Amino acid sequence: MSPFLNIAVPASSDAEPFEPLEPSRQPARSSQPRVFAFTIRAAAEPETVPRLISPFAKRGLVPKRFSARAGTEPGWLTVWVEAELPDDASANSIASNLRGILCVDAVLLEETRRLPRKRERTFGAFAAG
Repeated sequence: MSPFLNIAVPASSDAEPFEPLEPSRQPARSSQPRVFAFTIRAAAEPETVPRLISPFAKRGLVPKRFSARAGTEPGWLTVWVEAELPDDASANSIASNLRGILCVDAVLLEETRRLPRKRERTFGAFAAG
């Protein structure tokens, strides 16, 4: 329970008294993080992947999922990036930065709710921590 629910505001002669919202009447907050998915079509060049990660790294973000695959057209990659972001403005800013990269042809952005995996994968010595 929030410590701010019981704060009383001094009432002046023309103001209504402050009544805190009951917990059942407070706006619902989503407990799920906002996950945004970026689908990127870019030139298949050695420096493409580091360039696509840089807008996330500049904001101190580590993508939750990253996948790149050679497209059906020769010379093009299709890249999928999923990242948890605080709001639409951050996602649109990253998408705009991605569109400004020279090797990028198109960027699609959508908000998604990806379910967590049921079990974590472990990889030998890396699992020991």
